[in-house]
Amino acid sequence: MTRDVKASTLVLGEVLIDFFSGPADRSVPGARVFPFEGVPGGAPANVAAHLAVRGLPVSLITGFADDPLGEELKQMLAERGIDLTHCLTYPQSRSPLATVISLPDGERTFRLYLEGSCLEKLTPALLTPEVWNGVDWVHFGSVMMAFRGPNELTHALAAGAKERGIVVSLDVNIRADLWLESDVDPRTIVDVLPHVDVLKVSEEDFAWLQERFEGALQRPEDLLERGPALVAYTRGPEGAILFTRDARVEVAPPKVQVVDTTGAGDAFTAGIIYSLKEEGIRSRGQLEAMTPGLLRGVGQDATGAAAAILVQRGALPPLHRPQ
Repeated sequence: MTRDVKASTLVLGEVLIDFFSGPADRSVPGARVFPFEGVPGGAPANVAAHLAVRGLPVSLITGFADDPLGEELKQMLAERGIDLTHCLTYPQSRSPLATVISLPDGERTFRLYLEGSCLEKLTPALLTPEVWNGVDWVHFGSVMMAFRGPNELTHALAAGAKERGIVVSLDVNIRADLWLESDVDPRTIVDVLPHVDVLKVSEEDFAWLQERFEGALQRPEDLLERGPALVAYTRGPEGAILFTRDARVEVAPPKVQVVDTTGAGDAFTAGIIYSLKEEGIRSRGQLEAMTPGLLRGVGQDATGAAAAILVQRGALPPLHRPQ
């Protein structure tokens, strides 16, 4: 079944406020002043924003709080042309937050504050028949899978897309602190893989999975046995590897002066989705038949998207894509 290149991408996941923190001000003895700069974030919302700025129709499924932050996030996404028809605003709820703190070695540490937020209220009831109208691609992340209602929604979305022959992509994007506190079995991430066609996983993600599934995952290539047809394995400054069962390519990292790495992985993911859609990839069979040359082009497009985010502060792309 051939679908329109402009058919919609349906994205499920969190939108939140990322609070970036610098060193504490110790100028007053016995006191500390912590500087925070809050910017919109959330990996799935970032992916949706990248696709929208590149001209692709995109719908987001998420929850908003009825607090001032929730209203600002909703307006921001609408300004970017992201369809919010399938979102709900929950009364007497609060917006999810995250802290992003830079370490002396240049790495970052994340802490997510999602428990008790509007995101926990998401359930499969959001998947009305209208959700699927005009959709030819579904994307989600793993963060919300750490909560029972959103986990059930994620599995229902992935299974529903698979039944309809819609391409499904997943960015593993592990946030370890969430799973330490979660009462959801982390194997739920592997359980959803039979419904996934395109998988993006970082070195850190894969190491986390290996620790919890000892013996089951020896190499990133083992993920192909779990369901995906295409895996994008990112290695930070070492670049990325894209592989299917029959093709494998290495893609060099961006050569830019890095300002902030937050959101670069989301841009990379969006670049993969955009490039595959532009190439007319609309089925699992087409993914499995990709040539090394086609894989390399997809990887290079994704790397270029990540490079544009690495040179700025914050994870969202500019509202208007530079010509």
